[in-house]
Amino acid sequence: MSRYISAAELAAPPASRGGSLLGRFVDRGAITAAFVGLGVAVVTAISFLLIIPIDPIYWLLSLPAGLLVGYYANTKAGRRREWRRIIANGLFSGAVTGLTLALLLLGIKALFFYADSGYPNFNRVDQATGVTIPPTCVSGADCVYQRYLVDQGDALRRAGVTDATSFAKVYWDQQLSTALTLLLAATGGGVAGGLVFGLTRPKPGSTIEAGPFGAQMGTSRLGRHEFKDVAIRELSEMLIKLPEDPTPGLELLDPARLDYSIESLTHLDDYLELMRTRELAARDTAVVVLRSGAYVGEVIRRNSTGHTYHWLDYEGAVAIEGLVGELGSQNVGVAAVLWDGHGGFVFPLAKVLKFLENGREDATAFFAAAIVAIGAN
Repeated sequence: MSRYISAAELAAPPASRGGSLLGRFVDRGAITAAFVGLGVAVVTAISFLLIIPIDPIYWLLSLPAGLLVGYYANTKAGRRREWRRIIANGLFSGAVTGLTLALLLLGIKALFFYADSGYPNFNRVDQATGVTIPPTCVSGADCVYQRYLVDQGDALRRAGVTDATSFAKVYWDQQLSTALTLLLAATGGGVAGGLVFGLTRPKPGSTIEAGPFGAQMGTSRLGRHEFKDVAIRELSEMLIKLPEDPTPGLELLDPARLDYSIESLTHLDDYLELMRTRELAARDTAVVVLRSGAYVGEVIRRNSTGHTYHWLDYEGAVAIEGLVGELGSQNVGVAAVLWDGHGGFVFPLAKVLKFLENGREDATAFFAAAIVAIGAN
């Protein structure tokens, strides 16, 4: 139960976390953007290779396509930091887009190349007699070669092209070179999109909510650390609103009863009591603690009248109160904590962790009601 979820993972919204092997390197937002890039490539290929064949436009669009998906990947992931991850997101989404553009180019070119029958310039048939009218060519490479020979005969001869076989080699060398250019352009565009996002993303401290302590407390006490109010609020919503990565035991939760009231924690306690009886993997336990703890903390935040609480990650809490560090960075219970702006800390995640260990003697409903009552006096 003690798996530590990093501050970067906590700060990232749902789209940025994943349990797959790919998720170790890129965010879910990058995977979504890659699918978007794939769709953009298909539409572009249909538009400028099939419907209105204009190869130069197809080539030129590869760079902005990569740029857009690279930026979108990080927007979707909600990245505010970690340059390595930002660049990885842009690189992955741009590479998928570029690879799709390249494969579509080669596929469509191959279709036209090997299916070319020469008509209407070659192999015409007299409708009356059924006799083939010269000039003629062999379907495929020879017909394509004969077409090029009419308009680019001198250039082909200078390139050493003398027949369909030598023409096919030159032709496909050029197509492969173009495909590689598309891949590199879109991939470079994806990285550039990530860089643009990184340079224009919300800066640390921009998520600090207004309150009696305001931004001055964030700058004077937190230094480079910022409040995590938005990120942890989203984490609490993930308890019941993340179908692609559902909370373990989601079927035990009634969304209608989770309205962020103190009373709603009675239902959460019932859920946690049942989850105590299950054998959970380390990650599933961490997910339950993080999402349930975030919900408990949000209930406290929304119902408190005497204090204005803000969420901090472990590093931010330690920056204010060094004693928090004695609890250890590997303890998921302090991955996110509530701070009242004066020195008081509340540990909702730790309370959920204790409930899973001890049962209802560590009920979150009683815990939250007591915190709210104490703050009101």
